Amino acid sequence: MVMVLHGQVLARTDGRFTYGLDDPYIHLAVAKNLTLYGAWGINAGEFSSCSSSIGWPFLLWAAFSLVGLHDGVPFWLNVFFASAAVVLVGVSLTGPLTRWMRLAWMVFLVAFIAFVPLETLPFSGMEHGLHLVVTLALAVAASRVLAHQGSAEDAPKAWWLLVLAPLSTLARYEGMFVILPIAAMLVWRGRWRLAFAMVGLAVLPIATFGLYALAQGGFFLPNSVLLKGQSPVGGSLSSYLAKVWARVNAAPHLVRLCLAGAGAFVVGVFVRPTLSPGQWLIAIALPAIGLHLAFAQTGFLFRYEAYLVGLGLLAVGLRAMELWQACASAGRRTWRDWWPVLGAAACVASVVLPFGWRGAYAWTLTPIASQGIYQQQVQMARFFNRHYAGRTVAVNDIGAVSFFGADRSNWVDLWGLATQEVTWAVREKQYGVGFIDSICRREKVEVAVLYNHYFQAMIPTGWEAVGTWTIQEWATNGSQQVTFYAVKPEAKADLVANLRRFSADLPPAVIQEGTYMAGLATP
Repeated sequence: MVMVLHGQVLARTDGRFTYGLDDPYIHLAVAKNLTLYGAWGINAGEFSSCSSSIGWPFLLWAAFSLVGLHDGVPFWLNVFFASAAVVLVGVSLTGPLTRWMRLAWMVFLVAFIAFVPLETLPFSGMEHGLHLVVTLALAVAASRVLAHQGSAEDAPKAWWLLVLAPLSTLARYEGMFVILPIAAMLVWRGRWRLAFAMVGLAVLPIATFGLYALAQGGFFLPNSVLLKGQSPVGGSLSSYLAKVWARVNAAPHLVRLCLAGAGAFVVGVFVRPTLSPGQWLIAIALPAIGLHLAFAQTGFLFRYEAYLVGLGLLAVGLRAMELWQACASAGRRTWRDWWPVLGAAACVASVVLPFGWRGAYAWTLTPIASQGIYQQQVQMARFFNRHYAGRTVAVNDIGAVSFFGADRSNWVDLWGLATQEVTWAVREKQYGVGFIDSICRREKVEVAVLYNHYFQAMIPTGWEAVGTWTIQEWATNGSQQVTFYAVKPEAKADLVANLRRFSADLPPAVIQEGTYMAGLATP
């Protein structure tokens, strides 16, 4: 499935593999900077807390030491982690299995791949595949510890919690959304020491990197978390609740998954009076989904909530199989005896339509997303690498330009992910035309490339737009059009000349307009 999508992507990107987002190139740029200069950031030897993951850039750095600075590394790592997730789900079902049970679980595995959807993770090129695998392993281990407390199976699974908890937060900060419900349930079961040890180890990577970032002049949390995360702190409660409600409305598949999980938890509760691993798994998944919707985003090539979808689907599917096993082992014969299994099956069936549509949509969206990034961000990177190597440029999408850019080029990120001062200005509500003008003058920026509709009221006086590139099909780009600005009057002639030289090398589907096109034949 992945290689079929890979072929569709190459057909839309002139044979050059491209991720469906600009963000994976930020991680690649950080790993590149670690490899070449030993610094965490996108400018040579300069710190910037621009990665949403602590562990992922280090993993890329380790891979670079083996295979070199290759942009295909995140793709193949995600193929590996997606495959590991399938294996983990496959072996999570234990106990006596009939032939029909094995067949049903195989069908579930195929649905799991399509519904997450796992095949898109390699094209996101980020840490979400790793996060999914660690989340599934952590939650399954926790469900077994909670269900089999005091048994021989308890001790080794408990140790796994202490290993997997810090790996979860190393993968993504959202790992805490799963760890906190597990810890609460451990406390409820009287496992105070295990709960506090697990939370302490989970917080350790966050605290260690946070203190390092503070020592480097950054914030305790990464810029991406500060800019993209949602919190009632520092704003009105009504505004925060309105944003939460908007995120809930934008994620009906997660709402449906919660309802299915709640139904599967309750159905057949009298068949087995003690909570099963599947029920504990549901009890972990539901509050994790709630915490994510309260504080984080969804969407963007299905990546943000991939770990929740995988966890929720596994929980509901496992619960349905547990009921089937319980009824089969009890020798139940009539349909009336099998009502818990039918109820759980109905809960599973309730997610087929929304997640089936999600899986089908992924096949359409992924190649278009890669095409958009190729025609916009990758072409910007080629342009700057050819004509502005070693100079200072301001952009609002920092990934591809910084990874593919020449060494010692200097990038000012006006969106804030990679430029600390911008993050500070946004958070302190100091961000505006005066700030943009000041930082660009200080950094000696010559050229800026921006999404105009984001910065329409904040373009400093004296900046002159000399051209635009417009793509016709796009999915994850911030806008279909970027505008090139000469920040200084003396930079205009050079920018016009460079854009004219590069115009013939742009993909034909990119529409070029502006001053630099005057007298130039349309490519």
